[in-house]
Amino acid sequence: MTEKQLIKREKLQELSKTALAINKATGDEFEKVNDMIINYIYDKDNKLKFNTYKSWKKEGFQVKKGETAFLIWGRPLKELQEQEKAEPKKEEEENKSDFSQLHIFLVLSKFKKSKKKRSVSS
Repeated sequence: MTEKQLIKREKLQELSKTALAINKATGDEFEKVNDMIINYIYDKDNKLKFNTYKSWKKEGFQVKKGETAFLIWGRPLKELQEQEKAEPKKEEEENKSDFSQLHIFLVLSKFKKSKKKRSVSS
């Protein structure tokens, strides 16, 4: 993992701790840390729609180049490795609680794909 990735992971861990503390203090019933991060930190007014790049693309939208992504936790790294049939990590590197990082984007940070008009020949 690069130094930049480690810094992002540490930031996401801090966001998770903050979100968990807010959830406990408010008595809300969010079960998933990602829901807590989105609702308490990224979208306090609960008015924004987040999606992955791939999901926006499926909906016919394109994220603008250079847009800032919001980080949340992805699937466990071990699960991803098994799916990709990657070589197993060395014992000292393996940590079952490690999760991948997922980048999500706001509905405001994308635009509709332009549809090309077909020319009709007679």
